[in-house]
Amino acid sequence: MVYEFCGFYGESAIPALIMTTYTTRYILRTAMPLPTQSGREVAELKSDFYHKQHMILDTTNSVGSVVMIRVWGALNSAHKVII
Repeated sequence: MVYEFCGFYGESAIPALIMTTYTTRYILRTAMPLPTQSGREVAELKSDFYHKQHMILDTTNSVGSVVMIRVWGALNSAHKVII
């Protein structure tokens, strides 16, 4: 699975977490559930993520196992995590 975090530090654009493969659901650190989709899925993140140096994403995949992904780094760059 490939997850791409796009940050837009200092700009008006909202950072987005882009799903490029199927999972059952996403739960962001803000406990905001996202709808299940089999295609590309984009979730808007809250503005306080602009000022965080990392983000924790809890993912429950199609077989029910839980994966925790830490994405570190400044929010003005994109990070990819492959699991």
